[in-house]
Amino acid sequence: MKKLFIFSLLLLSLSALANDGRPIGQEQLPATARQFIEKYYPNTVVTLARVEGMSIMHREYEVVLSDATRIEFRGNGEWQQVDSREPLPQGIVPREIASYVAERFPRERIVGIERDRYHYEVALESGAELQFDSRFRLTDIDD
Repeated sequence: MKKLFIFSLLLLSLSALANDGRPIGQEQLPATARQFIEKYYPNTVVTLARVEGMSIMHREYEVVLSDATRIEFRGNGEWQQVDSREPLPQGIVPREIASYVAERFPRERIVGIERDRYHYEVALESGAELQFDSRFRLTDIDD
């Protein structure tokens, strides 16, 4: 029983160490993530890159750029979340969402976006957050 307890404790410790976001070099990011950064943020420098998770299926990457933009990538390198102090570059936000915001919130700019399988959530400069379903229909506003 004592051996099982010690073994379990050791596994928990190793798991905690592996999941606390160890720093990596930019070259260790998936190719898709590096291409995203080069395409949308060509004039910035990666100041921090971290990997979280031990297995490929649960691995995520977090990147902080020199302009304070934070990007989270899935294990395959697809972006999951982008947060910035400045408006997001054109092309990150799906066209339908960008058009909706431009039409209904003409004085606002999108400074953040998060996506998952079922929805998108965009953050506006004012702090308001708009949620869209996978078909780009507005489902909620949190201001």
